[in-house]
Amino acid sequence: MGDRMIVDIRNLISGGEREIKIGFEYTVPDDSVFFSSFPGVEIKPVSVRGSIINMSGLIEVSGDIKAEYSTACARCAEPLNGVFETHFERTASEKPDENDEYLLISDGTLDLSVPVTEQLLSDFPSKLLCRDDCKGLCPKCGKNLNDGDCGCDLKEPDPRLEALRRLIKK
Repeated sequence: MGDRMIVDIRNLISGGEREIKIGFEYTVPDDSVFFSSFPGVEIKPVSVRGSIINMSGLIEVSGDIKAEYSTACARCAEPLNGVFETHFERTASEKPDENDEYLLISDGTLDLSVPVTEQLLSDFPSKLLCRDDCKGLCPKCGKNLNDGDCGCDLKEPDPRLEALRRLIKK
């Protein structure tokens, strides 16, 4: 378990192996852009399982990411725990790519922490709910409306019509 996922692929590059199975527990670093993008979300170590395959000179990397998380519901603020799963696929190269499409092989190794964090950033839901039909909190009293109606009158009169309302009352 750690904050880097370095895989030695020299034997794969030289043709000694065709495939390397990968399995990691990855801890997203506290200073990762993930946590600044998703404040209030805590993630347990992320499970990454997949393979690295030499496809006649092209190195193909793929894997499944599974992350247990805890946070608060975006509508009612109740504690929320869940599991997020996604998949990634990348091609690796020993030559830098001007478009950053390839993972860079450095000294016969691959750092998979970058594509895993990128995939989490792009696929993790921006709003997490305790349930699809969560009613949220009353804007007046703050009661959790999933527990029942609070009885607050949510009809706010338009202050621009106050003069008209006084005329009608006369």
